[in-house]
Amino acid sequence: MYFSENINLKDKKILILGLDTRYFRSPLVGEKRNYIATTDTSTTILGEEQWEWLESKFQKETNLIILVSSIQILATNHGFEKWSNFPHEKERLLSLIKESKKPVILVSGDRHKGAIYKQDNLYELTTSSLNKPLPGWLETIWKETDPLILGTMHYDMNYGVIRIESSGVISVELKGKEGEILQKASLKI
Repeated sequence: MYFSENINLKDKKILILGLDTRYFRSPLVGEKRNYIATTDTSTTILGEEQWEWLESKFQKETNLIILVSSIQILATNHGFEKWSNFPHEKERLLSLIKESKKPVILVSGDRHKGAIYKQDNLYELTTSSLNKPLPGWLETIWKETDPLILGTMHYDMNYGVIRIESSGVISVELKGKEGEILQKASLKI
């Protein structure tokens, strides 16, 4: 199920788009926890119907798009589900974002850990989990890195906040269970 929601925040128009990355998705290549990128360009994450819907939404007049994906979009360096397993689909999405010339913030989850990623002027907030973080001992043997992570990966309980100031400054925050800021990035629209 994919969806869109329009929010007016003072003089800013914000469009929230939620993607369905499971229903239309082609099978993954490789073994569980060790998926690899497919070279088959006929495979899909969104399916053509959802792509047409998404492309039409990017034509809307808006000051900011918050694009929500259950799987990570920018991440490149792990063996789990991610857009990088379908490089042609990832490139199509990143091209759509770039060509729209609109500010976009990506939000993803399903990793049981949190981080902020940045590629060019595009930020992705990955946040999970409030109730099932990875055990602390696992961090020592399975430390994840990625060239696009700002700072480090956070393995404790976490959640994300996007703050939109009237000045046009947007803060993307990864917070710990006590509300402390674990990681933060800002941009201006």
